Amino acid sequence: MSSKTELGSKAAGEFRIAHLSDLHISADRSGLRHRWRSWVGQSQAKNLMNLRTVMRDLARYDVDHIVITGDLTNGARDEELEALKASLGDYLHPDRLTIVPGNHDLSYRRVKGRPAVRRTADCPRKLGQLLHHFPDMFPPRYPPELGQAKRPEPRKGASLFPFVKVLAEGRGVLIGLDTTGRLTYKAGPLNSFGTISRAQFRELRVLLKDPWLHDRIKIICMHHHPMIVPVATMFDSFKHLFQSKQLLDLLYECHVDLILHGHKHHPFCWQSHTFRDHDLTIICAGPPDAYANGKKSDLVYNIYSIKGHRVAIHYLTCPPTSRQRTEFKHNSERSPSQDSKTGSGATG
Repeated sequence: MSSKTELGSKAAGEFRIAHLSDLHISADRSGLRHRWRSWVGQSQAKNLMNLRTVMRDLARYDVDHIVITGDLTNGARDEELEALKASLGDYLHPDRLTIVPGNHDLSYRRVKGRPAVRRTADCPRKLGQLLHHFPDMFPPRYPPELGQAKRPEPRKGASLFPFVKVLAEGRGVLIGLDTTGRLTYKAGPLNSFGTISRAQFRELRVLLKDPWLHDRIKIICMHHHPMIVPVATMFDSFKHLFQSKQLLDLLYECHVDLILHGHKHHPFCWQSHTFRDHDLTIICAGPPDAYANGKKSDLVYNIYSIKGHRVAIHYLTCPPTSRQRTEFKHNSERSPSQDSKTGSGATG
């Protein structure tokens, strides 16, 4: 596995995967609230524009598949998810897009009477919004290429994770995990930790030991970081993955090649060179504007190029789109009599 900053024309037989994370597409319903967020430096209205800019840029590189490792939206609202789907364009297909949930993608209200949710009754209710808008992105069955690791029939309370997608003409596989675990709501940085259910962990162990996966490039997609990250903050103790050691031991044992994740808004790449007989690479994509810091800075994203059984990591940048002027209108309704009284009082 190698790291590069330049990406040339696509070669014959090459398969390219773009990695995005923590898009936090937001749809503020109040202009006043949006102004307040802008004033304190937490505005997320530009995130959708950043995504569209990145999508236009990666179109130049003939990307075959996009992976988004969680926090697709800021609140899992319908309008946010619809805006995300519209921005993904031609990639809105299970063969071209892989997503895994993050702590911001949880449904904070019950979803009733939706066919997609009823059809996937075996999935957690907390992911109802995500599954309603992306019902085909989580394969309910393993690919037919897998031999021994056959997923059992859907049962009540079972999860759709881990799921498997075969890429690059069978040379690689993407395995998606749900690390939101027991999270049923979001309460700021104090409820952003990650955990994997025991049932999902057991199924992952059986899956990774399938003989068919032995000679394939194995890529794990998850949201929470499975290790202590290089850039730490005071809230990192509430953001980590609880079973990180057990997970890393399993992934080392089963010769997993690459872990793609997000959650930490600081992109980094960590390559292990230990006493083990297999090296493991862990990459955090971070949001596209991870290096902005309130200033105009280039947007960042990653592309992984698979040639044969080798993977090259490309760190790419693109200039952000200039923001146009935005006007806000106060939505409070006032009667004409109140307006006339206010006007007469002001002139007097």
